[in-house]
Amino acid sequence: MTKYMDYRGYMGSVEFSLEDDILYGSLAGIRDSVSYHGKSIDELRVAFEEAVDDYLDMCAAEGLQPDSPFNGILDVTIAPSVYKQLIIYSAKNNQQVNHAVEEAIKKYVSA
Repeated sequence: MTKYMDYRGYMGSVEFSLEDDILYGSLAGIRDSVSYHGKSIDELRVAFEEAVDDYLDMCAAEGLQPDSPFNGILDVTIAPSVYKQLIIYSAKNNQQVNHAVEEAIKKYVSA
């Protein structure tokens, strides 16, 4: 089962509210808040695509750079002891910390 839609490089979530009897969602992977809703899957898909188009049009009209989804920047806080181990591991393996973190995440998400 897919819980995300994709349009013009943006991903949108698919959620539902039993209380309001609607489907709704928001764009994933960007800092700006962009949401949409509909009564059916077809309505939700149209609303999602319109929300992406409206977001990009608004940014263009105001001369703003739209957030790029999944730009690769990850701000993470970890325990100091884990951070120390990461620095030591990276130094021993002669690699940048970012590379070590990326490799660890790749292994984790592909498992």
